Amino acid sequence: MSWSFLVSTALGALIAVLSNLVADRTRWKHEEQGRQQEIKRQVYAEYLSALSRTDNALRDTARHMEASQADRARMATETFRNSGCYELRYQLGIIAPDGVVDVATAALHKLRDFRDAIESGIAWQDEAYREQRDQWYSVFPALRQCMRQDLTRK
Repeated sequence: MSWSFLVSTALGALIAVLSNLVADRTRWKHEEQGRQQEIKRQVYAEYLSALSRTDNALRDTARHMEASQADRARMATETFRNSGCYELRYQLGIIAPDGVVDVATAALHKLRDFRDAIESGIAWQDEAYREQRDQWYSVFPALRQCMRQDLTRK
């Protein structure tokens, strides 16, 4: 038996094993990136939903004129406290790039300012209400667009 036959067989086996390892690593990396994107997509959607639900509840609170100002303030506080927005923002801080986190934080602060205005006693027909609402409405689409760009970035 020739040494060249054994060497070429061993070399062929080594190349096959290394090729398999490289292919498996590449496949794993691609699947992992897909999983990370799906997690990010889910957290982004949950955060946007939480902000939207909170906005709707705050607007309902501001329109609830049969309640006293103190009751509306309490309702606004409870709405925000139970929204899950802070918890989701912390999750974003772990998985999202800094640019998305910055815009997400700015959006949360604008929504919190809207809540503070309602707690202070403004009602839906007041100019101050419209100003706060419009400030909030200006950042929400920007956040959605920022998240969309991050999810489509290769």
